[in-house]
Amino acid sequence: MSALQASPGSDDLCSNHMSLLADACAEFETRVASILNHHTEGLQPSGTNVAAFEDSEFLPRRLKVVGGVDSLTALERTDQKIASSIQAVKWRYNQKAPATRLANELIAEILQYCRVPQILRFARSVETPGAFSVCKRWRDVAITTPSLWTQVILPMHPKLSPPLVERSGNRLLDVYLTNRGRCEEGSLRTSLGIPLRQMASRIHRLSIHWREDGIGSQTLNQFLEKYIIEERPEEFSQLRSLEIRDWEIEDPWPKNTVSISTPLLSRLTLAGFIRTKPFVSPEKLVDLTIESCNMNSAEILGLLSYYSNLKRCNIYNEYPNFDDTARPMTKVFLHQLRNLSLDSLCVSEMDHFLQYLEWPDDAEIDVYVTKDQDDDALFADLLGPWMSHYSGLER
Repeated sequence: MSALQASPGSDDLCSNHMSLLADACAEFETRVASILNHHTEGLQPSGTNVAAFEDSEFLPRRLKVVGGVDSLTALERTDQKIASSIQAVKWRYNQKAPATRLANELIAEILQYCRVPQILRFARSVETPGAFSVCKRWRDVAITTPSLWTQVILPMHPKLSPPLVERSGNRLLDVYLTNRGRCEEGSLRTSLGIPLRQMASRIHRLSIHWREDGIGSQTLNQFLEKYIIEERPEEFSQLRSLEIRDWEIEDPWPKNTVSISTPLLSRLTLAGFIRTKPFVSPEKLVDLTIESCNMNSAEILGLLSYYSNLKRCNIYNEYPNFDDTARPMTKVFLHQLRNLSLDSLCVSEMDHFLQYLEWPDDAEIDVYVTKDQDDDALFADLLGPWMSHYSGLER
């Protein structure tokens, strides 16, 4: 800042002082503005005109001091304008800074809530930028937070699998697998088979969406047998929930349906023809959901006899089948059953199903029936005998 110098004569002295004061204030403001702009470079919001902003009332670059203005007033005005400049800079800084000043734990929690469910993420054609793209710090937090790396979508390039498993630490994995767009044998092996094999022992929840594309791709049984069963038959040691959606129709009576070891599996969802689905370990299974069609009472009873520890069971059977020549006479006992819903069977098939299924007295049973192909089978014939089991309905 320039030094103040006195000159001969009172008028000349006053004039010189005012001139020097104006220059000093202007120079001081310019330097302060320059320093503030330097420290906040890059913080202005997108589209902000920096030059216009600096020339505005918030960030003045010059102070005009006219004759007769008291020097103290000039200094006060300068101080006020500098305060306004600082406030404006704070406003600009706060446009982006809050996200970078959050604690790492809070950032990780935000990123956790921003995760899109796998099936929705896979189905969407247009992706929005992830929350981790806010800034480098958020990306660093995302990379070093194992819980953010537990959801896996296959197909995946085999080179991406090792770093993903490494970043997830020792957490169990939630895997979504589909063969959509992966028809060639080489692609099945590298993008599905190898990654699934590498992480199978840590999978907690597995959702498989398999489809027949008519181009000679493997069936689900063939895929599991080749890449899982033959390599490591005990791979799914941590699996608790399994969902298989496969409407394979080429071979509804497969000769070799694979069995996979799932000692901890408690929830199973099967969609498609049941005869084509792999077998799983029944010991811990308590929750079963079936979405199929053309099943009869014999098939359903056979399925329930295999999973005899069920507590909850929901079966959706579209277009129920009728076969009075293959109805077993063996009772099926579900001693732990709490809820069972069967939608639907025709009247005679439902009558056979209820006669040969045993359940606890406090279990809730919901069944839906359709018209029978046998004209002699009437709904009243089904309802009447079952009403007699309950004293509250005798009258």
